[in-house]
Amino acid sequence: MDTSVARPAVAGPGALGRLPVLSLVAALGLLVIAVADTLSRLDLPGASIIWWVGLLVIVAPIGHRLLLGDARRRERVGLVVLAGLALYMVKVLGSPDAFVMLDESLHWATLDDIVVSGRLFTTNNILLASPYYPGLEIAADLLVRSGFSVWEAGVVIVGAARLLMMLALYLLYEQASRDARIASVAVLVYAANPGFLFFDAQFAYESLALPLALFVVWCVQRRETGGAGHPLSFTVALLLGIASVVVTHHISAMALSAFLVVWAVVDTLLRLRGTRTGGIVGPAVMSLIATLAWMLYVAWVTVGYLVPALSGAVDQVFTLIAGDEGSRELFRSATGVAAPMWEQVIAYGSVGVLVVALLIGLPVVWRRWGRMSLPMTLALVALLYPASLVARLTARGAEIAQRSAEFIFVGAAFVAAVAALVVVDAAREGRLPRLGALRPRLSRMLAAGVMAGLIVLFMGGAILGIAPWARLPGPFLVSADPRSVSPQGIDAASWTLDSLGPGRRFLADRTNRVLLATYGRQHPISASGDGFNLRPAYFSTALTPEELDLLVRAGVDYVIADFRLPTSLPYVGVYIERGEQFTSGPWASPMPEEALAKWATLPGVDQVYDNGAIRIFDIRRLTGRTR
Repeated sequence: MDTSVARPAVAGPGALGRLPVLSLVAALGLLVIAVADTLSRLDLPGASIIWWVGLLVIVAPIGHRLLLGDARRRERVGLVVLAGLALYMVKVLGSPDAFVMLDESLHWATLDDIVVSGRLFTTNNILLASPYYPGLEIAADLLVRSGFSVWEAGVVIVGAARLLMMLALYLLYEQASRDARIASVAVLVYAANPGFLFFDAQFAYESLALPLALFVVWCVQRRETGGAGHPLSFTVALLLGIASVVVTHHISAMALSAFLVVWAVVDTLLRLRGTRTGGIVGPAVMSLIATLAWMLYVAWVTVGYLVPALSGAVDQVFTLIAGDEGSRELFRSATGVAAPMWEQVIAYGSVGVLVVALLIGLPVVWRRWGRMSLPMTLALVALLYPASLVARLTARGAEIAQRSAEFIFVGAAFVAAVAALVVVDAAREGRLPRLGALRPRLSRMLAAGVMAGLIVLFMGGAILGIAPWARLPGPFLVSADPRSVSPQGIDAASWTLDSLGPGRRFLADRTNRVLLATYGRQHPISASGDGFNLRPAYFSTALTPEELDLLVRAGVDYVIADFRLPTSLPYVGVYIERGEQFTSGPWASPMPEEALAKWATLPGVDQVYDNGAIRIFDIRRLTGRTR
C-alpha cells in the first residue's frame, strides 16, 4: 500500500470522478427517507424498512467508491463531505421545522435567556451546565439577532460544524497515514459511530465542540509537520480552537485535553533519543489548564453532576465484574418492547466487525507507523473500545459508553480503515494462498466481505445510537423524548406565555417541562436544578400535608397534567426524572390517572386550561401564594 500522501487531482473534466453522480444518488436516498418519515407520521406500515433503504442508498455507493474504487484525492474529499452532510439531513428531515430532541430544548432555553436578557451565564434549572458553556448559544445568538429563527440558526450552525468535522477528520487521518485512501475510508467508518446520525446532529453543545476539538488536533499536527502556511498561523488557530472548545462543552474539552496529553507522552517517548522535544506538550498543557480553570472557576456546577455520574458508572462496572449485580437487558425499552430480532443481530454483528477490524489493524499500525506519535495515539484510543462494551452492560455505564463512542471512534475508525484496506489490497494484489482457480473467486469474496462489513458496521451504529421508536417521527408516545413533542403540548406551553406571562413556577412531567421552558418561557421545577423533589406530590392519588408543604416550599404556582401519561409505561423509564421508581424498582404498570385527576378535586385549585389532552391547574390559593 502506498503510504505517501496522495496528490490532489489535476483540475479537468474528470477531476471530480463520480462525485456528481453519487451526489444525485445521495439526493435520491434522502428523498426515500423523506417518504419514510411521511409514512411514519401517518402511522402507515413499511416506514422503517423504507427508511433503512434510503440510508443504504446514501452510504453503500459512497462506501463502495471509497473502499474499492480508484478515486483520486479531490473526489475522496468531496465524497466524505457529501456523506457527512447527507447523513446530517437524515436528522433534519425527521423534524424539518422544529427541535424535538430533549437536549435541543435544553439548549434552546439557554439561548432564549441570552436573547431576551442580553447576558451570559443566566440560570437554566433543567440543564445546569448549559449557561456556563455558552459557545453554541453565542454563535446562535448572532444569527438570531440577524433575523434567523432559533431553529434556522441551529440547523445552520450544526450543519457548518458537520462540514468542519468531515474536513478535519479527513485531514487528520491523512496526516497520520500519509494516505488519502485510508483517510477517506476512516472518515466513513467514523460516521458509523452510534452518536453520528442523531446525537451529534442535534442542536447541542457537543455537536459544535467535537468538530472544533478535531480541528485543534489537526492544527497541532499540521504545525508539527510543517507544510503550507506559517507555523504562527496554526498556533493562533489552535489556541482559538482550544478556547472555543473549553467554553462550549465540558466533555469535549476534557476529551481534547486527554488526547493531547496522551499524544504528548507518546511523542516524548518516541523522541527520547532525539535532541529536541515535540511541540505537542505546549498545546496539551494549555488545553488541560484551560479546561480545569474554566470548570473550577466558572462552571463549578458541572462537577456536581459529572462526578456522581462517572463514579456511579465505574462502581456498577466493578460490581458487574465481581458478579454482585446482573447485567442490564439490552435492546429493550422501559415499556418492555424489544427491538426487532434482525436489528439485534445486526447490532451484535457490528460490534464483532469492529473488534475483528481492531485485531487486524492494530498490528499493522504498529509495524507501519510505530515511530510516528499520531498514529500510535489513535491506536491507543482505539483500545478503549472493548472497555466501553463492558460499560454498556450496566445502567449508568451504558449512558457513559453511548456518549463516549464519538470520541473513541476517532481512533477506532483509523485502525479499522487500515484493516479494511489491508484485506482489500491483499485480495486485489493476489497476496493469498496458492489456491489455483479458486484464488480470483476468493479475492472477490474478500472484497465483498469487507464492503458488507462496512454496511453492517454502519447499520449497527445507527441501531445502537437511537431506539427504534425514536428513529422516525410518528404519533405521540409517552415519555419518549422526540416522539412526545406534540401540537397539544406546544399549544399548552405557548398559551402559558400568552396568558400567564413568563417565569411562572410549574410542576410538570419530563416532556412538558422542556416545552414550558422553551415555548412558554416558564420555570418548570426540577430536582437537580431547584433542589425540590416534587415527585411524591405529582404521583400521589391524594395530596398529604407533607406533600402540600413541599409544594409551598418549592413555590409552585401551576401544575400541568398530561392525561395521556397514564395510558402507557414511560419509554425512557421515567415520567418526570430519575429517582421516581422509589424502592419498588422500575414502573411495572402505568402511573395512576387519579394522580392527575386529584388536582381538580382539591379546594383552592382552579383549572385554567384544557385542550383535551392537557390541563393546567392554578394552585396558588391552595399553597397560599399571592395570585
